[in-house]
Amino acid sequence: MNINRILALNIPDIHPAYGGVRGKTMSSRSLGYAWPVIKDVGVHTIIDLRNDGMNQRMQNLCEEYGMEYFYYPVDNRTDVVESMVSLFTEFCERIDRGGFYIACAMGLHRTDIALSTYWVFYGADKGKEPPTLKGYL
Repeated sequence: MNINRILALNIPDIHPAYGGVRGKTMSSRSLGYAWPVIKDVGVHTIIDLRNDGMNQRMQNLCEEYGMEYFYYPVDNRTDVVESMVSLFTEFCERIDRGGFYIACAMGLHRTDIALSTYWVFYGADKGKEPPTLKGYL
């Protein structure tokens, strides 16, 4: 995956993370220009962390560009926590594969939480470094 080419797109809050990138949600219409580039440089999975339901627009864009859409909502509501727990192994496997773009709305707070949870319960045992926090600084 060509991280430098993605970083050059000037997507708000874009940063490398565990073989993928984190940044502002790709569902924003203002980021339409970035879809062909992120596909071309090796992003194959979009991980959506927002808790307001699966995003049909983002699902359609993933389908159009031949990418996988993975909905992993992050929130402290009981139903969402249950979903996070049930999907956690699959979430970690997708992070380990790399080639992902992970985001909540702004790519900051929920993204910090998701990547930190990955590291605490999965990545640290594999010798990975903790994620660099961006939203909670």
